Amino acid sequence: MIKVWYLHHSSFALLINNKLFIFDYYYDKPANDFRELASGVINPEQIKEYDVYVFVSHRHQDHFSDVIFEWSETLPDITYILSDDIAILAKNTHKLAANESYIIDELKIDTLKSNDEGIAFIIKTEGLTIFFSGDLNWWHWEGEPDSWNKEKELEFKMEYDKLKQYSIDIAFIPVDPRLEHSYSKTLEYYLGMDHNSIIFPMHFGNDYSVFEWLAEDKLDRYVKKINKRGQEYIIGD
Repeated sequence: MIKVWYLHHSSFALLINNKLFIFDYYYDKPANDFRELASGVINPEQIKEYDVYVFVSHRHQDHFSDVIFEWSETLPDITYILSDDIAILAKNTHKLAANESYIIDELKIDTLKSNDEGIAFIIKTEGLTIFFSGDLNWWHWEGEPDSWNKEKELEFKMEYDKLKQYSIDIAFIPVDPRLEHSYSKTLEYYLGMDHNSIIFPMHFGNDYSVFEWLAEDKLDRYVKKINKRGQEYIIGD
């Protein structure tokens, strides 16, 4: 059985058997009075029974906080897997560069180069392939020069096209409402690859109205709908 918790923005926790993967954690304020996954935060006491891997795609403040290193006081075997643009070093830390392949414990990890900052992760484990896009996105900002937007598009496609060689089971894909009419470009490009993945939208902050946009554009049937922090999904038996 697989479980996924939406924590905030681009942060998720993914449990596969006894492995718990935490992605791009930075917002450490619970949605209620309890510090637990169900309120959108990590409480290391709650996850002591798992093999915990913390992934950070890059150093931007909406993807990374050094609070993650405090968890090692409770979880001495925790493993940190960080983009190499993050300067901090801690015990059990691996720094990953773009467009490289790594073996860490039982994980096979390939990386892509973000067209913003850092990397994206392709993780193979337990017979599954997980893709976490980080800030690798089809950035098209209204008001930017056409040349800038075209450059970002080409950089994005060059990296995303590398996904065609994989069969991806679970994907975390940006749908940023600040991009206005271009908010779904990355999702639509990914859907064109026909991976048949379970897709979790991300990078929408507190703006859940993006799911209304997805419904209006008839894209909602391809993704998991998120209503709140701490929302839990169970995949499989």
